[in-house]
Amino acid sequence: MKKLFTFDESSGYTPATCHPGPLSSGEGLVYAVRDKVLKWVVDKQTGESSMVIIDPGILDKRLCVQDEELAAALHSAKRGGNTLSMALRCFWDHGNLAHLTKTNKIGTTGAHITLLTHITTQELAALLGSVQVLNGFANRFL
Repeated sequence: MKKLFTFDESSGYTPATCHPGPLSSGEGLVYAVRDKVLKWVVDKQTGESSMVIIDPGILDKRLCVQDEELAAALHSAKRGGNTLSMALRCFWDHGNLAHLTKTNKIGTTGAHITLLTHITTQELAALLGSVQVLNGFANRFL
């Protein structure tokens, strides 16, 4: 990932992280702006236990995804079990998302994701499903 703009120390502005895409899953988006992951660990020799950071997470929760083809994301969202559509809606609404999984417990709070993408009106009409029109997915895009 790269920064979209150069850092200007005099202004104090820090640019958002920029990723070229493509979008594939909701889990991938969450991972890109994930919170730190803690794990309770018990030392087998001493019996002492403590909370350990196993992933420091991402401090800057701003992400700009420059995915050149929205069609690829729409195809991904149609795959069975894919959470991309739901994740994009959650990030639009509040920026918090944590999948309830047993092993890979990543989540994010306060994320701000921007998507810059392209598609023709004909391709959009052909690929956008009726559910995505009705569930609020489509109205979150300009």
